[in-house]
Amino acid sequence: MFGRHLSMFKPHIGQVRSLLRPSNQFGNSIILLQDGLLVQELPVLVRHTSDHSFIIKNFGPVNSHEVQGSEAVSNNVSKNKSELTEVKSPTSDEEEFVGALTRTGRVGHIYRLLETATIEGITPFVALKALIRIAQLESREDASEADKTFARQAVIQKLMRTVLDGGDNETLVNTFTFMKDLKPLGSLDNLWQELQSQCIDKAATGMLTISQIARVIKSLHAVNGTKSAIADHLWQGIKVTASQIDETNIADLCSILPLLKYSNKVVFHTLMDQLPSFWWKLTPDTACSVMDSVHVAGLGSLELCRILVRWTSLSLHQLSEQHLRVALSFFCAAGHCDDTLQRVAERYCRARGRSDLRTATVAALATFALRFNIRSEVLLETASDHFVSHQSQYAASASPSAPAGGGWRLLQVAPPPPGEVTVVVRALGELDHQPRDRVGFFAAVERHLSESFSAFSAEEVLDICLACVYLRRYPLNFFRQVFNPFFLERVPAGGPDAQRLRTKLSALDCALTFECPGYRGPMLPRDLSARSVARDARAARLAHTVAPQLRAVSGVSQVEPAGPLPQLPLHPLYLPDLTCRRGDGRRLCLFLNPPERYARGTEHPLGPLQLRRRQLRQLGLAAVDLPLRQLAQMVVHPALLRKRLADAVAEAD
Repeated sequence: MFGRHLSMFKPHIGQVRSLLRPSNQFGNSIILLQDGLLVQELPVLVRHTSDHSFIIKNFGPVNSHEVQGSEAVSNNVSKNKSELTEVKSPTSDEEEFVGALTRTGRVGHIYRLLETATIEGITPFVALKALIRIAQLESREDASEADKTFARQAVIQKLMRTVLDGGDNETLVNTFTFMKDLKPLGSLDNLWQELQSQCIDKAATGMLTISQIARVIKSLHAVNGTKSAIADHLWQGIKVTASQIDETNIADLCSILPLLKYSNKVVFHTLMDQLPSFWWKLTPDTACSVMDSVHVAGLGSLELCRILVRWTSLSLHQLSEQHLRVALSFFCAAGHCDDTLQRVAERYCRARGRSDLRTATVAALATFALRFNIRSEVLLETASDHFVSHQSQYAASASPSAPAGGGWRLLQVAPPPPGEVTVVVRALGELDHQPRDRVGFFAAVERHLSESFSAFSAEEVLDICLACVYLRRYPLNFFRQVFNPFFLERVPAGGPDAQRLRTKLSALDCALTFECPGYRGPMLPRDLSARSVARDARAARLAHTVAPQLRAVSGVSQVEPAGPLPQLPLHPLYLPDLTCRRGDGRRLCLFLNPPERYARGTEHPLGPLQLRRRQLRQLGLAAVDLPLRQLAQMVVHPALLRKRLADAVAEAD
C-alpha cells in the first residue's frame, strides 16, 4: 500500500523508454537544475555505455575516470561543433538530379533513374528528395501497380540507409519532419526508430542548430501527440547551443515553448539570457511571432516586456497595422504599460492619421486605452473621429478573426469579442472623455443600436447604455427595448456572468431614475437578496487608520464605518468606507479609491466615479473621493494626513 502511494509522485516520463528503441541505447533520469533563482526538476536523457550510464552532454559523465569509453564519447560529442551544426547547401549536381526526379511522372521511371546514378551521386539530400517524390507519385497511382514494382522495398531501404548513414544533419531532420508523408512507403519500423533515435541523440547533445532542434520538437509533437514527453528532454541541446540564439532563429525557438510541458521555463530563461544582445535586430514579423508564442505558452517576464516596449518604440516606422495590433494585444494580455508604450501608440496615431486607419486598429487602440485607463486625448479623439467618419465600416459584433499574415494567435480569440462599436463607446464613456463631434458621435451610436440591436449581446447593449450615461447622454430611445421581457430573457439566470449582468442592469435603471427626467422608473424592483459584496481589503485596513485622524479634523463629527446605501445598487462602487457629518450639517461619504478608478498617471476620476458623485448629490449626500495610494503614503505623517482630509472635506459639494 505504501509503495502504491509513492508511485503517485513519479514524474510522467515513463513513455520515453517505449518511444526510444533500442532500449539499451537510451534511458532517462531526473536532475535538479538551478538557473538563477529558478530551481526545477527536469528530465534528462542518459546514454548507456558498457555497464555505465552517462547523462548526455554538458552535465559530465558519471565516474569518468573509471570508464574507458567515456572520454571517447565526450570528445565525439564536442569535437568540431561548428562543422556538425553547419547547414550545407546542395551542389549543382544534386540540384540537377533532383530536377530530373521532379520531372519524372511515374515511380518506375524513378527506379530506372536511380539505377543510372553512381553511388557518390546518391547523397542524403538526393535520397530524401527521391523518397518524397516516390511517396507523392504512389499516392496518385494504383496501389496494386505499385506493389508489383520490382525490388521496391529494397530501393526504399537503401535510400533510407543513405539518409541515416550520410552524416547530413539537415537532411536527417528534414526526413524526420516528413515522417508522416513517408510512412506509407512500407513497413520500415526499425529504420524509423533508428531515425528518431538519431535525431533525438543529436538534438540532445547539441549537434544540431537551434532551428533544427525546434523542427525535431515540432515533429515529435506531430507524431507522439500534445506535449510529448521526449520533447521535454531536448532542452539539454538548447542549453548547449545557447550561444547560437540570434535574430534569425529566435522565432523558431519561441514556437516550441507551447509544445513543452516541463522544460519550457528553462528554455525561456535561456532565450532571455541571449535576447538583450540582439533585440534591436528583430524584424516586425519575428518580434510578433515571439510575442504570440510567449503569450500562448503562458510565459513572460517584466524584462521581456520592457525589451519589447523598447523594440516597439525603435521600430515604430516599420510596423504595419497588423503588427501594432499584435503588440497591443500582447501588452494588454501581459498587463504591462509604461509611458514609452503610451507615447508609441500616440506617435503611431499622429503618423498614420485618423482617416487611414482600419476599424480593427482603432478598436485595438481603444481596447489598449481602456485596459490601462489611459485618458489620452490623441488616442480617444482618434477613436471618436474615426468612428464618426467611418461608421458604416464598424461591425456590431466582431467574429473570431481568421489566421492573418503570419497566423498570429493573439489576433484569434476563442470567445466572440465585444464589437468594435462597444469598445469605442466604452473607452470614451468609462474614461470620461467627451467626443469632439458630440452630435455626430452619439447619432452614430444611436444608428448602430437601432439597426443592429438584436446583433449586440446583452452585455454589449448594457455597456453602451452605461457609457452614454457616464457622458450624460441618456439612451431614452432604447430603454423600452432594454427593460423588455424579450431582452431580459437574454440575461442568463445562473452562472458566473448572471450576477454581473444583473448589477449592470440595476445600475442603468438607477442612473436613469436619478438623472433623466423623461425616464419613468425605476423599472426593476429593489434587490432584497442576501448576498455579500467583495470589498477592497486595502481600503478597509486604511479606513481604520484614517478614522481617528478624521475625527481630529475641526468641524467633523459622527465619523463611523458605512454600510450599503439602500437607494443605490449593491456594488463595491457604491460602498463608502467612512461616513461623517460636516459642520453645516451635510452628510459626507468618504471613498478610498484604488488607482484603478483614476486615469493613468493622474487623479482624474473615471466615468463611474463621476456618475457616483452625481447620484449622491441627488440623494443629498456629498462624495469625498480620496486616492488610496496617496493616503497610504501619508499615514506616517499624521499632520499632513489631517490637512489633506480637512481640505477634502471642505471642498466636498
